Amino acid sequence: MKRWIVVFTLSVAALGARPAAARVNMLEPWSPGLDFTTPETFWNHDAHMRMGFGGRGTDLFELGYILTTPVSPDWEAGGGLNFLSLDTRAGHKSGLGDISLGAKYKLPRGYIPPALELCGEAGLTLPTGNADKGLGAGGAGLFLGGDFQGAMSDNVTGYTHLGFRVFTKGQDTQLGGIVEYAFGIKYLVDSEWLASADVRGFNHGRDKHKGVKSDSYEEIYLAPGAVYRPHRLPAEFLGSILVGLTGESYDFGLQLSAKF
Repeated sequence: MKRWIVVFTLSVAALGARPAAARVNMLEPWSPGLDFTTPETFWNHDAHMRMGFGGRGTDLFELGYILTTPVSPDWEAGGGLNFLSLDTRAGHKSGLGDISLGAKYKLPRGYIPPALELCGEAGLTLPTGNADKGLGAGGAGLFLGGDFQGAMSDNVTGYTHLGFRVFTKGQDTQLGGIVEYAFGIKYLVDSEWLASADVRGFNHGRDKHKGVKSDSYEEIYLAPGAVYRPHRLPAEFLGSILVGLTGESYDFGLQLSAKF
């Protein structure tokens, strides 16, 4: 684990300033900060790696790809697919996860004060992952959420996120609803770098698998993050660390991604 901390520190030290490629936040729950822009290019790609250690007896490794496009100056839509590898008490499991689809709508300027920004998001997940292996929800999922940010000074912005996910019943599995939230700040370091830090949580309702209900639980993390956009490249490099604050959280999480 120490090796990955060193890799993160050397690779991504703060959070990037000018957006090269926007994102639908609900598709990237571990990415640093929140994004309130819509992309300028028609196709926008994201390749990411995510790892979590010690979460409810499970270690997670994920490789994912997300493709988004601007539908209008105020809308962005896209979808993603990931490959998951889980090390659990019952052994090693791997395979494709659920397909995610989502859209983000940014409230146009003029409806709220200039220093504030507001986005609404909606999406769904398709049950393509194997629920018996823990790789998918078993049923379809629906997401609704909102994002808000406001300038606190010339270089500092505060932001909040609130969302809710519900799932239909699969063959043997019915996931409980998930309430997710985040609140934090981001700091513009210079024209290429911006740093962020937030507290984010995922409150899980009671899951039901083969007729047996589990207890509800809550993941809460302290999540410093970073984005770097070099002037010479049409790309963005992002990284975030998640430090678990509850017994049900991953003890340590890491995400690294590139947008282009």
